[in-house]
Amino acid sequence: MHVVICLYLKNNPNYNLFYTDTDSIFIDKPLSKDLITDDLGFMKLEYVLKDAIFLGPKVYAGITDYGQLISKIKGFTDKSLVGLSDLEQLLTKGSFKSLQHTKWFRNITQGSI
Repeated sequence: MHVVICLYLKNNPNYNLFYTDTDSIFIDKPLSKDLITDDLGFMKLEYVLKDAIFLGPKVYAGITDYGQLISKIKGFTDKSLVGLSDLEQLLTKGSFKSLQHTKWFRNITQGSI
């Protein structure tokens, strides 16, 4: 059922699709209430964004209608350091943002992290 719903929404001319990945969509208007439920295989409304920037797969940020920052940066753990304005600046050709984070490596054979 989930696949049918996702394909229906991703190819539906009644919605403007801003971003999608394997388990989420960002569209321009509310979904029909019969498509939103906590049941397995249906869509769940997580938040409503009043502003957002989508740069690429798993790289986006937005501000909810309650003023909360939502940020997703693939491979970067401290998303609170990357705001909407940071991603907006990256829309300019030649711009960049340098991020640093600590990455832990585990070695199962040595039992270490």
